[in-house]
Amino acid sequence: FTPDGDMTNDTWKILDMDANLPNNIVRVYNRWGNLIFEHLSSMTNPYSSNEWDGTYKGEQLPVGSYYFIIEHNDGSSDSETGTVSIILNK
Repeated sequence: FTPDGDMTNDTWKILDMDANLPNNIVRVYNRWGNLIFEHLSSMTNPYSSNEWDGTYKGEQLPVGSYYFIIEHNDGSSDSETGTVSIILNK
């Protein structure tokens, strides 16, 4: 995604996640394994209300790939893992 303030792809959208996994937990880590974003979803606090905007503690993070874990949090041990990239054209 491209968190550059142009109102296009400024947050990491995960399509249909709230409908399919309403109690998900999204965690994003930097390359050193530090947790830089976490959202615990619920019916009243879906991920779509707090999508990751590419910042950590209010500061824009650099271009790069970040590791994510999405726990389904539905009573199973299922989770999704992978990388998400920040791309900036500055």
